[in-house]
Amino acid sequence: MKSNLYYGEVTHHRTKESKHHFSYRMYTHLIDLDELEDVKRELPFYCKMRRKDYIGNPNKSIKSEVQRIVREKGGPIINGPVRMLTQIRLLGVCFNPVTFYYCFDKNDENLEVILAEIENTPWGERYSYLVKEITNRNDLMRKDFQKEFHVSPFFPMDINYNWSFSSPSKELKVNMISTQRGKTVFSANMNLKHAPFSKRELIKHHLKYPLITYKIIFGIYLQAFILWMKGVTFYSHPNESNQRKMFFFKGDN
Repeated sequence: MKSNLYYGEVTHHRTKESKHHFSYRMYTHLIDLDELEDVKRELPFYCKMRRKDYIGNPNKSIKSEVQRIVREKGGPIINGPVRMLTQIRLLGVCFNPVTFYYCFDKNDENLEVILAEIENTPWGERYSYLVKEITNRNDLMRKDFQKEFHVSPFFPMDINYNWSFSSPSKELKVNMISTQRGKTVFSANMNLKHAPFSKRELIKHHLKYPLITYKIIFGIYLQAFILWMKGVTFYSHPNESNQRKMFFFKGDN
């Protein structure tokens, strides 16, 4: 299988207004979208994949929707594998602050583009960024661009992003830096190592990182509460009609 598990550490570091740092250990899944049926057969009974948890029209395949959105955002026609870095529904709950779609050429040799779908907690909206102007420096894929989507209520919209990615292999790295007027105000790093995708490995990682989905949900709201207690400025949703549309997680219904 081309699908894999990845495990390691995620760190967040904030320097705007009030310094704030945290990190946690986790695991996630890199799923080759041509192997979805094989992946589903390997899942333990308490894990499920539901089409509605992922990008685009739920009546169409995930891969075809990734291909469509890449084209609509000015990217190339994707003829090769698409691999999705994501969390899978665990005990009825799915939660993905960001899902990355790594799109390869038809020979599965080169990474062509990355589509990043952001979900803004707690409003439950989704927005996709296309990383297509890729330059290879130290085997990293880089992209600089302006923020277009309200994510954290503790950051304004006048933010620029600098993202860098490694191509998935024995290690997987993601570095996401936010700047404001040329000064770094936030950085998030994900440093992961590869493990094979199998039912045995999934159970092993579920025991090593128990209730990972719930841990991520709790962690996000805990850190938001700490920032609020520190008196960090709260920025309302730019669309006031969405300010009341808040959720905590997606359950089975």
